[in-house]
Amino acid sequence: MKGGWTGKIIYIDLTRQKTWLEHTEKYLEFIGGRGINQYLLFKLVDKKTAPLAPENVVILGSGPLVGTMVPAANRLSVDFKNVITNGVGIREQRRTFCLGNEVCRI
Repeated sequence: MKGGWTGKIIYIDLTRQKTWLEHTEKYLEFIGGRGINQYLLFKLVDKKTAPLAPENVVILGSGPLVGTMVPAANRLSVDFKNVITNGVGIREQRRTFCLGNEVCRI
């Protein structure tokens, strides 16, 4: 994969204390980050699942340009079932990351 694509999704099940990988080829139409996160959220969480239930998920995903030299390509998307509205919760985080040996501030 080129750019910021790693080609893999890691699942971490805290209840069962297990991890597994899935390849991202089938998710390429969603581009990355928020698109894949939203698809996975709707696929993995039943609409009747309570926001604080153990079967709920929190999904972190970065876009395909993160880790490249593209300016402002530094977004992390966090998607979850919202505790207040019982709907979709989204948090976008933008930070500056260092490239190479540069000194940077977060």
